[in-house]
Amino acid sequence: MGETLAFESDLFEKPVEGKIEKIYENSVMIRVTNCCSSDEETAHQLHWQLIVKKSRAVHA
Repeated sequence: MGETLAFESDLFEKPVEGKIEKIYENSVMIRVTNCCSSDEETAHQLHWQLIVKKSRAVHA
């Protein structure tokens, strides 16, 4: 936990960066730390937290 990764989500136009806060069996809860400016309102509405599938991590 505490690792920062990029994730894809259908709620956001572009991948978001987030710090892993909790790990579940197939998903993780992240604290969004960086997103494009057009996605900031969505992040704000979600209180900068998001649950995403582990498989949606963006691999560099």
